[in-house]
Amino acid sequence: MSSWYNTNSCLDKLSAFQVSISALPSHSSDKLRLSVLRDATEKQDWFFLTMHQCYCMLTTAPETLPDSIKNLQGLPQAEKVLQDILTPNQNLSSGVLYFFSNYPYPMQEICARWLSGFDYQVQLFSVFVAHCFNYEYLKSTCDQRRYPPLAREMDISLCIPSSVFQRLVFTAFLRYLWRANPKTPLADQFEATAVAIFQQNQVDYFRQIIESTPAQSREALATEQVCASKLRATVEGYENALRQAGPTVHQVYEQNHAPSLPINTNLQPQSAPTPTSAQIQTKPHTSLLPPSGHVQPQQRVANAARFSLHQAHLRSPVLTAHSVPSALYTFQEGYVKSPARLSEPGCTMEKWVFVVTPDKMSSFPKTVRQSVADPGIRNINETNKIARLRCIKWKNGTDTPKEHVWATTDTSWIPYLYLSLNGTRLETRKKMHQGKDLAVDVTDLLREGENILEMTVITQPSDTSHLDYLLAIEAITIISHDSIRLNCTTQNRVPAQTVLESIKQKLSGSSTAAATDDDDVHIVQSNMTINLREPFSQSRLCDTPVRSKFCLHNDCFDLDVFLYSRPQKGHASVVDQWKCPICGTDARPNVLVHDGFIEHVNMALEARGLSETRQIVVLQDGEWRVKDESEGGAAQRRESEEGEASTHGTASAALQRSSVPRSSYMPIPADVEIIDLSD
Repeated sequence: MSSWYNTNSCLDKLSAFQVSISALPSHSSDKLRLSVLRDATEKQDWFFLTMHQCYCMLTTAPETLPDSIKNLQGLPQAEKVLQDILTPNQNLSSGVLYFFSNYPYPMQEICARWLSGFDYQVQLFSVFVAHCFNYEYLKSTCDQRRYPPLAREMDISLCIPSSVFQRLVFTAFLRYLWRANPKTPLADQFEATAVAIFQQNQVDYFRQIIESTPAQSREALATEQVCASKLRATVEGYENALRQAGPTVHQVYEQNHAPSLPINTNLQPQSAPTPTSAQIQTKPHTSLLPPSGHVQPQQRVANAARFSLHQAHLRSPVLTAHSVPSALYTFQEGYVKSPARLSEPGCTMEKWVFVVTPDKMSSFPKTVRQSVADPGIRNINETNKIARLRCIKWKNGTDTPKEHVWATTDTSWIPYLYLSLNGTRLETRKKMHQGKDLAVDVTDLLREGENILEMTVITQPSDTSHLDYLLAIEAITIISHDSIRLNCTTQNRVPAQTVLESIKQKLSGSSTAAATDDDDVHIVQSNMTINLREPFSQSRLCDTPVRSKFCLHNDCFDLDVFLYSRPQKGHASVVDQWKCPICGTDARPNVLVHDGFIEHVNMALEARGLSETRQIVVLQDGEWRVKDESEGGAAQRRESEEGEASTHGTASAALQRSSVPRSSYMPIPADVEIIDLSD
């Protein structure tokens, strides 16, 4: 028995039905809905077909829906959303609506023949239903900013995995923005332009999810901003064109065109026909196997999609958010099994025994798989944990690294290491195929009580290189954007006076003296330069200035920009992307601190109209001033025009003003005075 129904059988049923009703009178929405359904079938958009069938059954036979759907708490709200996007089912003829309720197969038959695949789609549908409460807020936001939602917003805010339904939502929002304007032939032209922009945004977004690196994430954010600007220009361009065209443009058009669902815009270029006279080029014989002694070269640029298809079954499950109103992030926090070294894995099978308590076991989410090769999905929230096995290179004889050092050290597997957990062999993904060594997700293999991790290394007895590695099973925490912001601005907020005292201590030389054993040489820094610009764009001050508590500098970065730049996979961020954008130290959410001093400095500068300031200089006595720039920034030009030599302020004066957050990064120049006491 196949794991799911196939495209051809669905299209045959759809075509046969369309032929059977071709001679019958139809409602205006019948052909439009059939066209969308055919598009979804051809694209194998099974989520849309499942969702559409449930929506139609809510009208024709709601009592026959499975309990897993019928008892969903947010189902009434989801039905209203579908009515808004797809139009009410009452607009369809009764025969067409009945067919839709049983397409592609009656739901009872689907449950009987393809239960695992159906459960997978219901899981996705339940996540969408739980997020439908965000619909009106997203609609209002788009109305205010004057452009429809992008693919990332629909994925995070509404959890829509369907490319077809995303396009329908986009077009419905676009028409909502133009609701006050008359329908004209110009509308179709501008709508086609907007849909083409959005479909390119979909392609870029889904590609970024599959192959995500920090550089690609920053590029994706920049691309999204460009896309948003184009869409806003398109929306406003149509409205401007209407004002210039006058009121008579739409008179004939309104009579000949009924409201419609969006039809797919084909963006694929048509290939040119091949000339019949073309000669078939003969190719030299190529051996299937490489020659003897061939060494596979290391990839210059990682291309896992090309070099690691044989390890596709090792992909981690896709994480889907469940009833969480803001984006989710994952990061390492603590261990299931603490880091340790192997002893003699080359001589025997080494065993590590560790215990998982009932409370910890209950926090691990279950994985739902549609087939054996499917990575599956995990429904997650902030109460869940994920476990993964990781190995790092750490020189033998040195102390075990602190957690913040472990978290920022790259994964590196012991050569020729073989592992099994509770009797299940573990396969590692390495640099040759993936571009870098990757951790192993072991969440599904853990069990309550005693667990056994077995390891051996195929090597010579005299080889002790394995001692230069540490292995651990990490506990991965899941946290929402709102929770991170709340923690930073409340319990992890450092008051301005505390930060200032720390700076004064650095400038006094006491911290330097404590860090060295040489009493003859002290380094005294007369002042400290702090950069205020947000480091990703260098265009503004930080809204919420934060830094890691392990950072040695006082420069800050913006919390929201930092979080939104984290690479995403599914509905959660990638685990190993939490480094300070300034110095590269550990910057996981649990070690971020909100800098009260920089916050109040930014407030003082904005109050004086100096928001273009890039740097300030803090003196030993705690006073600070705007640093003059040789190129003459806007803030300094404004000062010279007003005849001010410099702008001074004290921390106490800044503390008396109300907070207007903002921040950024540049290299830190420092005036250093060296006093040699040996004379």
